[in-house]
Amino acid sequence: MATSARDAAAVAGEAERAGRALVVDHVLRYNPLLRAVERLTDEHLLARPRRFLFENDASDEDLGPDHWFWDREHSGGIFVEHGVHFFDAARALLGSDPVSVRATAVRRPDGGLVDMVSADVLHPGGVLASHLHSFTHAHRCERQLMRLDHGFAETRIEGWIPVRAEITAWTDEEGARAWERLPERTVALLHVDGFRPHGGERVSVAVRRDAGSPGPVRGRGELRSVPHQVRAVLDLGGGERKPYVYRESVRAAAADLLRVARDGGTPVADALAGLTSVAVAEAATRAADTGADQTVPGFHPKEPA
Repeated sequence: MATSARDAAAVAGEAERAGRALVVDHVLRYNPLLRAVERLTDEHLLARPRRFLFENDASDEDLGPDHWFWDREHSGGIFVEHGVHFFDAARALLGSDPVSVRATAVRRPDGGLVDMVSADVLHPGGVLASHLHSFTHAHRCERQLMRLDHGFAETRIEGWIPVRAEITAWTDEEGARAWERLPERTVALLHVDGFRPHGGERVSVAVRRDAGSPGPVRGRGELRSVPHQVRAVLDLGGGERKPYVYRESVRAAAADLLRVARDGGTPVADALAGLTSVAVAEAATRAADTGADQTVPGFHPKEPA
């Protein structure tokens, strides 16, 4: 959308002034796995995450020292060029706007390029989102992991373009039965408008009843009887499906744009989402530069057209 919050705000303002639809290409917003986690949260099978962690061990094989990626004037830096997608994913999955950020930037041992950055972004209610991006690996050693702590459950989503998620949860008998019904809801659970399933998507659930110690357990103010352990796997077809999932996520974003242009309303990845993620990235960059925590400015959403 832009490499600074000021320019992002100008883009959003121009779209509003012209009465035009604007969709930001935050492909994770249109990924079936993240959409499924949002649905399971809305259905209260998963509690709203209390922690968000993302680790990105990315390749630098194609990023020579003169590549534009390293030049802040062109890319905005790692937080802007790459981090915006995950700042936005955290905002969507946590269901809140970020408040403040502290960050660190690490230079290569020769004192040259900054190739690793981390940021801790505070959300309301003491919810913390931690982000690490390291461009230090060979292609074959790339790996990305998103982890969500839901209290009595954990979600692990693999890949920068995710194709597999695994959820481990403790629940009661009613919850266990609800989890066991998920495979028959695979199509609806993974549905994203504009994203065409290829037919190989799978949801599997295994429940171990009475797997925990007897008696209620406490979790951050909650006291519940959760004796059953659930393991759910959401699979979009394995690693070889990554290009397909990427393409269809972009297609879904385009379909969202067409829907809003035709019918009005608010897109999933709207101007506010784009503007907020750039503002967090800019604040993280400033925090890494200064060593001081930075406040993330708040923005007010516009009423749907």
